[in-house]
Amino acid sequence: MLELDVKVININLPSGHKLLKECRPMYEYSWFIQRIKEYLTTGWTRDTAITQAVKDCRAEGIMAEFMREHGSEVVNMLYTQWNYDDAVEVEREEAYEDGREAGITIGRAEGKAEGKIEGKIEEKRQVIYTFLELLGEIPEDIRRRIEEEQDGETLKKWYMAAPNTTSFGEFRRCMNDVL
Repeated sequence: MLELDVKVININLPSGHKLLKECRPMYEYSWFIQRIKEYLTTGWTRDTAITQAVKDCRAEGIMAEFMREHGSEVVNMLYTQWNYDDAVEVEREEAYEDGREAGITIGRAEGKAEGKIEGKIEEKRQVIYTFLELLGEIPEDIRRRIEEEQDGETLKKWYMAAPNTTSFGEFRRCMNDVL
């Protein structure tokens, strides 16, 4: 196990920290970053602000040697850093959209399957009604029981019995026998 104490130093301008006074490269780096922030707050685009800050460094002699040797790398690195938050946000949006689309697809598939089952049950009810209507007006208790029944196998037994039934009483007994 390791316990670690870390001292955090604010090197943003104008913090006035003694490190910035004692270490010229650190001051120049802070100056460069501050310049980018200033341009951004005035409404400049990120890319324009970074490019202009690099030009300002060259004009002011800030990080001159480093900018001469690595200027394009600095710009590319900053584009990447400044883009990180944008990239994370885009990734979140894409993940949300992917999840949403997957949910819709799954929901549709489940809905279709459920609809097929309900359709088959309703089809069995209609077959029963078709045969029972040959006997006359279907009594409300029989109609209600057929509508309330959700088990496909029970409905299948009833519609197999319905064509051979000669009365509603006989069909009621058939319904009770199936249970």
